[in-house]
Amino acid sequence: MVGCANPRAVLRCFLSCVLLQRWAVGLEWTLASPRARRWLHEATIATPDGINVELVEQQLVVPLTLKPARVELRMHDDTVLCVTTRTFNGSVPAPTLVVTPGDHLVFDIANDLGPGAANRTSLHLHGLHIGHDGVALAPGSKRIFKYIVPSDHPSGTFWYHPHVHGLLNAQIGGLLAGALVVLDRPGDLPAQLSSKNDHVILIQAVCAKDCGHEHDATARAIEGHMAAEPSGHFKSRLESNSSGLYTLVNGLSVPIIDVQPFAWTRLRYINAIANNLVEIASPAANNCTTLLLARDGITLQTWSPLDDALVVPPGGRADVLVQCPPQTEDVSIDVVKDLARSPEFGHHHRVPSQPLLRLRIASALEHMVSAVSAWPQPLHVSLPSYMTVPPELPRACNYNYTFIANDTAMSGYGVNGEAFSMESRDSIVVGSPQLWCVRIAAPGDINHPFHIHNTHFHVLGQAGWRDTVPLLHGTLQLWFRPSVVGPTMTHCHIAVHADMGMARVVDVEPLTL
Repeated sequence: MVGCANPRAVLRCFLSCVLLQRWAVGLEWTLASPRARRWLHEATIATPDGINVELVEQQLVVPLTLKPARVELRMHDDTVLCVTTRTFNGSVPAPTLVVTPGDHLVFDIANDLGPGAANRTSLHLHGLHIGHDGVALAPGSKRIFKYIVPSDHPSGTFWYHPHVHGLLNAQIGGLLAGALVVLDRPGDLPAQLSSKNDHVILIQAVCAKDCGHEHDATARAIEGHMAAEPSGHFKSRLESNSSGLYTLVNGLSVPIIDVQPFAWTRLRYINAIANNLVEIASPAANNCTTLLLARDGITLQTWSPLDDALVVPPGGRADVLVQCPPQTEDVSIDVVKDLARSPEFGHHHRVPSQPLLRLRIASALEHMVSAVSAWPQPLHVSLPSYMTVPPELPRACNYNYTFIANDTAMSGYGVNGEAFSMESRDSIVVGSPQLWCVRIAAPGDINHPFHIHNTHFHVLGQAGWRDTVPLLHGTLQLWFRPSVVGPTMTHCHIAVHADMGMARVVDVEPLTL
């Protein structure tokens, strides 16, 4: 990533980069299946005679070309950054995808990145209960990946990003990410929640100054300053405590979202930052009400007011509803890093305090709304049968999962005493109840968010379901029943830690009678 440090460089950047404005963009980047558009009350294309209507309605073909691109990012403090990075389709972020349960997702992917092992890539559908993603795609190759969103799949907010071991930090940190929304089923949500007031908030970050990191070591390796690793990829690292870490929302710095007074607005927060936990303040000082609607894509049974900061680990999601009265000034929603308030998240890998986005509340005269609507609640939460928690759970865990960090005997990072290896695996049976005890061997002051692919888990003692959860001191007990047969990746979702070995594959075996 290259910063524009002098006026001449700024001019070159202006002439050669795509300028991203500070206003929220909306639906220009959205790709939706025909049925999703119908559920959103948008116009759909008529289906020709003789064509399977259901197949056409429930299919979304997503063309994705990975290629380098150069963009200009104008930050909220007027800092100008020229960024040369890997992209999907030349844009930051990638297109937002909108589907419904039962839809077919077809990705037509071309890897047009330059040659070299560091430009291998893949696609992970984060949070979806779909297997066999993450297949590596070499530079110069093309491939079609087909997935079916199960008809009983939970609705919610998910995302997609590359997932090649050893390259997560370089590629996710290089802004390769896009949102994926599975729409709520008709009748699940109250009518007062309008799709027009539904906003994806994809949070990414770039480092603008005082950066003690290398986002990607490829350029230096090409220049002969370092050798390629024997494993076939280049090491990359990212120190997360830089004071110059700037957040982006949908590729924009502190965008403005227009909001109607007293209307409930849904904000779908996605933490797509490679290595940093983000803490989002509630705008209570502006007489706004914030309700927590969902965690990691799963709708909560009860929507409760949120007064404290909302903590979203890297990879995690959180949906909120915000309602504000008319305001004379924009309402700022900020990132707040408060070590004294929340020491349980450690001192590292936390985004510095800064503005995240602004809500522009129209005056009551522009929108004739005079009454505050009651707090909405879900009408129904649709979950598959394997996400039914039994009334009584076992007390003893049937699997112990321990993160190892900075262990010199095993070259740094690992799980259960071993550095990551595709050959070293454990096995569980599909549909079998699992109660995992997850902990860190020597916690220190660094948070290690635990993430598992292809499933959600219920954290004992906490409400709701997660697929990515912060972990520091103590032990978390995670209950779930795996529904997808095949290899399942588990790892720390601080990308640089996963690259360095803090990951493990668990094989989900078919049930044999």
